[in-house]
Amino acid sequence: MRRNSPLRCGSPAPDTVRSRTVAQLNREKEALLQAASVDYRTGLANAAAFDAAHEQLHSRMRRSGDPYSVLLVDIDHFHGFNHLYHYLEGNRVLSQVSAVLRSTVRDGDRVFRWGGEEFAVLLPATRLAAAAVVAERLRAAVQAMGVEHAGNPPGVVTVTVGVAEATGSDVCADDVFEAVSALQAAGKDAGRNRIVTPADPPDS
Repeated sequence: MRRNSPLRCGSPAPDTVRSRTVAQLNREKEALLQAASVDYRTGLANAAAFDAAHEQLHSRMRRSGDPYSVLLVDIDHFHGFNHLYHYLEGNRVLSQVSAVLRSTVRDGDRVFRWGGEEFAVLLPATRLAAAAVVAERLRAAVQAMGVEHAGNPPGVVTVTVGVAEATGSDVCADDVFEAVSALQAAGKDAGRNRIVTPADPPDS
């Protein structure tokens, strides 16, 4: 009767090979999940990641009353910037703005590339007044970059920021996002390069 061949010297045992294969598959799965949640152009988490994180924050607020606020940041006259300086420069500005936002927010706050020239920021445990302070800091930091933009009245790249705090009357996360989106739009209509909160409507 033929005997099973012994393992070669130095060869891993079958269980070791199997565990390595599983570990490799897990690493590949994690890499795919991360790639699916990251915006490749800016390195920020993307809109899908924002939706998931926002739902989690809103559920926590509904359960325990923990406050949170949302910022929606829009680069002013970005389409005009692309027309004047072309898309490569536009992509560079997206990267620059995303870096400034990420370096300016506080520990625990999260910045996302929402899409196009828009960024969303989640501010856990933050009331409206404190959120407005963060928003103004972001607005000022972007303007201070001093990136030329001849199609924008200040002459440099600026942003308009909507600011909203979630409340108990917001049934779902979408209610909060709709509120902050409307505030940002009001700021753009009023002249851009400003922050807008429910407590401080824009000048018309």
